Amino acid sequence: ETVTILARGSHYVIVNKPPSVLCHHDSWAGSRKKKLKAGEKPEPNPMLQRVRDVIASIDSANNVMAKTCCEGENKALKRRVNLVHRLDRGVSGALLFAFAEDESSEEQTTEIIEPRNDFKNESFLGESDCNNNSQNSMKKKKGATATLQEEMRKPTAVKTYVALVRGEGILRGEDLKQKGWFEVNRPIKNAKGSVKDATTLFRFVSGQAQDDTDEQSQITRPRISLVLARPQQGRWHQIRKHLSSLSHHILGDRLHGCSKTNKEWKTKRNMKSERVFLHLARLEMAPTIFTPNGIDCSCTLPEDMLDILSNYAPDVLNEALPILGSEGILINEAENNHVKRSNSFPDAL
Repeated sequence: ETVTILARGSHYVIVNKPPSVLCHHDSWAGSRKKKLKAGEKPEPNPMLQRVRDVIASIDSANNVMAKTCCEGENKALKRRVNLVHRLDRGVSGALLFAFAEDESSEEQTTEIIEPRNDFKNESFLGESDCNNNSQNSMKKKKGATATLQEEMRKPTAVKTYVALVRGEGILRGEDLKQKGWFEVNRPIKNAKGSVKDATTLFRFVSGQAQDDTDEQSQITRPRISLVLARPQQGRWHQIRKHLSSLSHHILGDRLHGCSKTNKEWKTKRNMKSERVFLHLARLEMAPTIFTPNGIDCSCTLPEDMLDILSNYAPDVLNEALPILGSEGILINEAENNHVKRSNSFPDAL
C-alpha cells in the first residue's frame, strides 16, 4: 500500500490520507476478526500501520541502525510513530505523525482524545520539602507527540479544509459567498453527550443552482458549493455539524446530511459509499522545539473531488481556482513537491 509523504522532519512526518481508510483501529470500526460476508473486502490497513511500515522500510533501506546499551551491538532501528490528530474514515488530507523516540515517556493510545481548551502541562512533584514543595516541582518532559498535540490545540494552528456541500450558497435569501470569512459559534455535543463551545470559520467560495435542462448529455447540474473551513477546536464532527446548521451539509455525510441526496450522488455520480467530501488541504503550525521552522504543509485536492467538480460543476471549480490559490490550496500534484513512497525510498528521515 502506497504512502504519499507530504513533508518530513527529524521528529515528524506528514502524509496524505486517502478516503475510506481508518487512521487507527478503534471500537467504532468493529472487530478486526469479524467474518467477511460474500463479496465483502477486508478492512484496509489503517494509516498508523501503513506509516509505521513505510518508515521501517525507509530506515532499513538507508541502513539506519541503533546500538543497544547492554550488548553494544548494532541492530535495526524500528521507530514508532504516533498520531498527532485524526481524520474520520471518509475524510482525506494531511495527517500528522510524530516519531516516538522515547517509548518510556510516550505511549500511543488506541483512541485519540478530543482536544481540550483547559489543557495544562503535566507535572509531578519531587520529594516533599518542609519549606516549599513547589521548589522541588519539575515539569514532566514532553516528547514530540505531546508537544505537537498541544501546539495543534492553540489558536495559532490553522487547519484549512475544503468541503463539497449540497446547496448553492444561499441561506434564507442571503448570499453566503459575499460574506468572505465568517464565524459559526454553536456548541457541540461530543460522542459522550458533553456539550462544549465550538467555533468554525467558513468561506463559501463558489456554488451553483440545480439545472435539469441538459437533456443532450443527460448530465444534470446539481446544487453544489465549494466551501473552506477552519475549525478553531477539534470537536466531534465539528465542521460537519456546523455546515449542517447552515443547511449546507457535506456530500456523503450520513450522520448529519441527507440520505436521499447521498444516495443520488452514489448512484448517479459514482460517489464512494464511505466517502465524505471533506479534505484537510493545508496545515499550518507555529515553531516548536521539535519543529523549529514551524509547519506549513499543503495536500493536493484528491482526484475524486476534482472529478466531481470537473464533470458536474466546472464553473464552480473555475470560479474557485483564484481564491483557492490565494489560500494556499493546491489543485495539481505538480504544485507540490510530495513524493509517493512504495518500493522506492527517500533519504533517511
